[in-house]
Amino acid sequence: MLAFGGVVLIIVFALHIAWIAKLAAERGRSVLLWILVGVVAGAIGVRVGWSITVISAESDRDTVMLLGALAPLPALILPMVAVAVVLYRLSVNVALRRDWPVHSSAHGAGRLVISREAVVLEWANSRDAISRGDVTNAQVDGECLRLHVPTGELLLMPMAAPQTRAGRITQSKTLARLLAN
Repeated sequence: MLAFGGVVLIIVFALHIAWIAKLAAERGRSVLLWILVGVVAGAIGVRVGWSITVISAESDRDTVMLLGALAPLPALILPMVAVAVVLYRLSVNVALRRDWPVHSSAHGAGRLVISREAVVLEWANSRDAISRGDVTNAQVDGECLRLHVPTGELLLMPMAAPQTRAGRITQSKTLARLLAN
């Protein structure tokens, strides 16, 4: 019976670590760091749960012994869920860069390069350099960035990490802020 309980704990532990890793990647956070935090939280939880089991084994009451035998599972789950909740509540992290992969329905995949003097849009078959002063408006439009330039309007979807809805919205907001300065 103890071996079965150990296997269940290992499976639950692995599933929670995978969940934490996925959340970290979706939030643009360091996956290895958050896995380490999850492992430590889980290990502390198992240790506490095992201590409760040992203490309850000395009891004469069957109910206390049963609850003590089951203690490692919730003691493992609760701190790891707490780590996942903290991670989920953190804002999406987007790296500040000057070279952004973007996609446009008109031009396909490309790059947006921001410098002090110009905004350069590079596509597979063309390259457009636009003076920073000629970018009259840069605003967030859902997951995209809407740029008003002398040749018209461009709708660009940022394609950097994290590639989630929240990630692209944060990237669009970051790009709009960088282009406004």
